[in-house]
Amino acid sequence: MDITPPLPAGINFINSYSDKGFKVNGKQVVGDVVLSPTENYPWEVSDNIFAPENYRHFIEYSLAKATANPVILIGTGVRTESAPHELFRLFEQYNAYPEVMLTTAACRTYNVLVSEQRNVFALLKKL
Repeated sequence: MDITPPLPAGINFINSYSDKGFKVNGKQVVGDVVLSPTENYPWEVSDNIFAPENYRHFIEYSLAKATANPVILIGTGVRTESAPHELFRLFEQYNAYPEVMLTTAACRTYNVLVSEQRNVFALLKKL
């Protein structure tokens, strides 16, 4: 039984995830990824997931153009990690306040928010 909620055409929805990457709209995406309802691009993330340089492209390319205070989800892979205050200050400049969680939880949360037609971004480290 397919339980995928009805979504407008072209909206990014996560079908599955693994240690290789993600399946988005039925297509395999290898590696770490940034997703929004309309964007899907690789996320170049270093071993220190909270290093500011990991977020520069996202902030300049996506967040700076976002409207209506988006929800930001950061999936940390398979390890629970606490984000430093510096990361929150970086996002605060754009009135964005990221939620940090395991990638599995971030994928499920992203799908729920997308199905509610919310303004959401997910920065996902593969498992």
